[in-house]
Amino acid sequence: MTASTARHPAPKAAPISILPRCPICSDTMVAAEASVLSADLVVSHLWSCDNCGCGFVTRHPQKRARRTHRGAMSPRAQSAQVHL
Repeated sequence: MTASTARHPAPKAAPISILPRCPICSDTMVAAEASVLSADLVVSHLWSCDNCGCGFVTRHPQKRARRTHRGAMSPRAQSAQVHL
């Protein structure tokens, strides 16, 4: 098989068990309406239920970016930095 004919597996969807559920009707949410990364590195997602209209927020703390041995940040960590 050559590189041009190689097939890549399709990305897997998130398991239903880790998707948030509406606290009112228990409907599964698929995509947040908005997301924000705060200065203290907490990602907040705003959810709105299509079934009953309930809105709620989930919060997910993030780890601080690690610095390389020379003290410089990796390109991936630099792109994740918040600029205020």
